[in-house]
Amino acid sequence: MHAIAHSSARARPKGLPPVCTCARKSVIAVSAVIIASLAIPTLPFSAMDAEAKSAKRQAKSKSKQRSIEAALERARRRTIPAKAAKAVKPDGNTSAPNAAPGAAGDSAAIPSPQTAAGAKAAEEALEPQLPLPEMRAAVLATPHGELARIGRHIIVGYHNAAQLFPLIERGAIGGVFVTARNARGRTKSALAAEIARFRARAAAAGQKPFWITTDQEGGSVSRLSPPLPRQPSLGRLLAATPAPEARGPAIADFAARQAGALAEIGVNLNFAPVADLNLDAKGARDRHTRVRHRALSSDPVLVAEAARIYCEALLSHSVACTLKHFPGLGRVIADTHLTPATLKTPHEVLATTDWVPFRHVIDAVPAAVMIGHPHLASVDSEARPASTSPAVIGGIVREGFGFDGVVVTDDLAMGAIKKRKGGMARAAVEAIGAGADLVLLGLDGDHVYGVLYALLDAVRSGEISKEKLETSKKRLHRLKNSMDSAALAGSNSAPAQTPQALDSVSPERGKPSETSKTVQR
Repeated sequence: MHAIAHSSARARPKGLPPVCTCARKSVIAVSAVIIASLAIPTLPFSAMDAEAKSAKRQAKSKSKQRSIEAALERARRRTIPAKAAKAVKPDGNTSAPNAAPGAAGDSAAIPSPQTAAGAKAAEEALEPQLPLPEMRAAVLATPHGELARIGRHIIVGYHNAAQLFPLIERGAIGGVFVTARNARGRTKSALAAEIARFRARAAAAGQKPFWITTDQEGGSVSRLSPPLPRQPSLGRLLAATPAPEARGPAIADFAARQAGALAEIGVNLNFAPVADLNLDAKGARDRHTRVRHRALSSDPVLVAEAARIYCEALLSHSVACTLKHFPGLGRVIADTHLTPATLKTPHEVLATTDWVPFRHVIDAVPAAVMIGHPHLASVDSEARPASTSPAVIGGIVREGFGFDGVVVTDDLAMGAIKKRKGGMARAAVEAIGAGADLVLLGLDGDHVYGVLYALLDAVRSGEISKEKLETSKKRLHRLKNSMDSAALAGSNSAPAQTPQALDSVSPERGKPSETSKTVQR
């Protein structure tokens, strides 16, 4: 060993230290271990391991299914009552010693929503009382007629089509929102087949009309392109067609091509056109709304005429249009996708500018109106989003404009709604109560259960009357009948009308003047 070490040291180049004997021994030992491990044959993957993993997955799935079934069974043994509230004296004192006894959930024990205490109790009643699986089971166990009565007023988005099948089969929703995540990477025929499955299930459940909705404005908001053909925005088309005599045919052609593509895959309600004015409002945090890139023009007369031609072309293909976003986002700086916003412009100014396109089109064409989420400060003193405001929906749109057509909310999954107390569930109840016909939930299908639970609660407690729902149902049927009639005729030949100042509207009180009329669209 010494001779070897000495010889090794002599053979090393100058300047390098001799190799330590102990280090050499360590290297030899490690090498031996590595060689030995390489010599051990690798055990093949056992089929028994795969079977064990599969059995474990199945057991977990069965356990989850048993939990859901147990929740469903518990739900069958109960109703969905409003949350019990203390009886209230006329002066609002909740500690009345002589209050009439009532069982938990007895609607007789709930104060009137018209009083301050009643409003508070109603708000508490809408807070989720159950975890999602039990809430889901309770909703799905509701009798079909009762569930369909409220379900026809809900449009819901999805990630997986199977999420919606239990809802559609029970009449629990009135339509589906199809957007970019549903179209991404798919062919037109695959998307059309999925929509056809939705419609077939809805028809089997007796849910008519059943709305297949989307956002297909053109330009940056073209949720279904691809696979549908991509088109420029309508605003860009108008800018490129300055000659008045060429403008009408260009808009009609644009809309006809868009409507044909939508109808081909089964869409029957498009959330377009944008009827807001382009007033170049800029916000540093406006990452989603970006109305100045989507609105057609700053000229209300031009916007009104373009929107009318567009809606007529869609209608001839049995696709309804939606004017958005009343009371107007053209002057709003904050992005309601992220945060609450306020529209401070006096309603007298809005009536002769921003509201002209809405007023003109609903007087000429069967169209839906989408209500946005900004608070209209000059009309609603309670700082509510317009989409939940009786002063805006019931006062201005219904009474002031005389509009008896379909009103739909903007997406309740936006920050302006989700950051409010009660979130989407409370907003849905308030919107329907204020006069909206459809509430839009753009998130996936599971979020709808909390909203349905709250709406069922509100109907049973009397906060939303059955008469109001029946009136709303008639509006939905009337719009669908108008679509079918227009498609049968091939086109809507309503003559062009010149927009006029809305002097006859009294938005502050929400009452129509003597000259206002009811528009039944």
